[in-house]
Amino acid sequence: MELVKLVINMVSNLMKALKTNTKAKPKPTPSPSPIQHERPVIPTEPVADPDHIDPVPEADVVDVPPEVGVKITSSHLHSLGVKTENVAKYLAPLNSALIKYSIDTPLKVAHFLAQVLHESGCLKYTEELASGDKYEGRADLGNTHPGDGKLFKGRGFIQITGRSNYMAYGKHISQDLVANPTKLNDPVLACDSAGWFWSVFKKDKTGKSLNAMAESDDFLRVTYFINGGTNGIEHRFSLLKIAYKLFGVSDFTERVEKFKNYAKDNLTTVNRTSMQKALFASIPDLATLAKY
Repeated sequence: MELVKLVINMVSNLMKALKTNTKAKPKPTPSPSPIQHERPVIPTEPVADPDHIDPVPEADVVDVPPEVGVKITSSHLHSLGVKTENVAKYLAPLNSALIKYSIDTPLKVAHFLAQVLHESGCLKYTEELASGDKYEGRADLGNTHPGDGKLFKGRGFIQITGRSNYMAYGKHISQDLVANPTKLNDPVLACDSAGWFWSVFKKDKTGKSLNAMAESDDFLRVTYFINGGTNGIEHRFSLLKIAYKLFGVSDFTERVEKFKNYAKDNLTTVNRTSMQKALFASIPDLATLAKY
């Protein structure tokens, strides 16, 4: 009997052991997944993505490319008396006009700004303040229809005036400005039309543009061909002197003295062309020169 009890106990213990070993072992708790970064850590040698293009900030889109070499900045315009709101409004269109019409040297830009700022009251006006009645019936301006004087009075920063000139510039930009003359008050067209007048439209008998005259530093001729005389010559020249410095025109002091001496030498000249008569009528004596 004792032997039988011993065998039963052994079998019972064996069955318990087997039952314990067949129980499912608990699954181990998984390790947390590594943090997934949206962008990998930059390697030592960055890999260029040929399909990626960084967005260009809006201000840079209208900026002047470095190869142009000369551009107008907000600081330039402030120094020349332009108010902040007009700097913001016209800076980009002015620089676009420089590129489009090859106004691309310090001398050209200095002369261009001196004339444009005088004509526009430092970018305050895009339209002539007068009514335009004085242009009525002016066949030389193409004003052959009743009311053309008022309709096509001076607009833009170097006041395009007259039906025929509106037509010429409209053809240049492929827009009908005769049907919509006030469109020249648009900031872009106000600046662009000034560049067109400066480099394309207005030329002397030899075909020399205002842009070329500016590169020759011929302030008097530039003034005459823009104004038809010398209205505001003192203000134009004071702006030019500032612009000389702002744009790093070399020997600007000597240039100013050269102009004064040229005027002085011609004050007593008897035989003059019509242009010279108009120019020197505004410089009657050396006291006027002192204003410059």
